[in-house]
Amino acid sequence: MHSNLIKIKFHFPNVSRKIKNKRELVDLLLKTMRKDGSIKYAGYLRKKDLHEDLLRHIGDENLVLRKSLSVKKKQAIKRVIYAAVKKCHRALSHPDLPIFAFVYPWFPDKDNRILFGGTTALAAYYTMHLFIDLSAYTKTSLEQTIAHEWSHLVFYRHHLERQYALRAHMMMEGFAEVFREEVMGGKPSPWSLALTRKEALKQFELLKQHLNVKDMGTYREVFWGNKKYKRWTGYSIGYRLVKEFRKKHPKLSWGGMMITRPEDIIEAVIKKRA
Repeated sequence: MHSNLIKIKFHFPNVSRKIKNKRELVDLLLKTMRKDGSIKYAGYLRKKDLHEDLLRHIGDENLVLRKSLSVKKKQAIKRVIYAAVKKCHRALSHPDLPIFAFVYPWFPDKDNRILFGGTTALAAYYTMHLFIDLSAYTKTSLEQTIAHEWSHLVFYRHHLERQYALRAHMMMEGFAEVFREEVMGGKPSPWSLALTRKEALKQFELLKQHLNVKDMGTYREVFWGNKKYKRWTGYSIGYRLVKEFRKKHPKLSWGGMMITRPEDIIEAVIKKRA
């Protein structure tokens, strides 16, 4: 099984001793990645950044009760990844192939397992990091996760800012969810519909003075929520704006969408409503 579009590395270490916490597990993952030479493809400039992201995403429920990754299941996951990437690339080509995918075990709590369908991910430069709960993931959840992250990877290549402003984060997440829906199907995600259309537009107006902000503290507040902002506000605003833009430009290809400046999309939608 081979693809010129993506190179896949699995990191499901066989552990003969008990893992006390997720930090020990992440240390073990990095050790195995160094041994097989994978670390240079991880999409990070610094080992510290990869370590921190793995800690944030790996989960910490039932670390000792992990299922082993059988050869049969590994091949099944590979087939899903290859097919999904091929489908995504047809709809939205990546200009710098191959990309890389790292696949890790995931240990979510019950709520996140249900919410994300046994699969979560992050994208870093030209690398997709997939976290899979072997007891809960489905072919559909994995396909949809890949489509979302594929959109991010293409966005990164066309928008080369070292650090994105708040508006770019909103549009990037809006692109990812609308692209996922159109290419892989499925219902809108909970984070896309966290705000109604009316609420999203109202919050956008209140956030206008912050759209150029590149501070990660502001990003976390707007996307993850706090006392001021409802959880997933940034995701929902981006989704609603991109949805409206797609309705206005139904014949525009995804390649054309991806090279459009975030501020131009916002202006087109807001101007239309004025």
